[in-house]
Amino acid sequence: MLFESFFDFSGNPSLDEHRAILEALKERDEEKAEALMKSHILTAAEDVGGARISEPK
Repeated sequence: MLFESFFDFSGNPSLDEHRAILEALKERDEEKAEALMKSHILTAAEDVGGARISEPK
């Protein structure tokens, strides 16, 4: 079923990344949260279509 497969997050590395971001936010570790979010966004962009995103200078 499409609905079931859409919400099957087992083995999804993105879920682990989200959990790590939330943990850093809970710990109020701004630098760690920012680094994790940047990494997650860059990885997601590459996964979506091999997009290349450069960091702002």
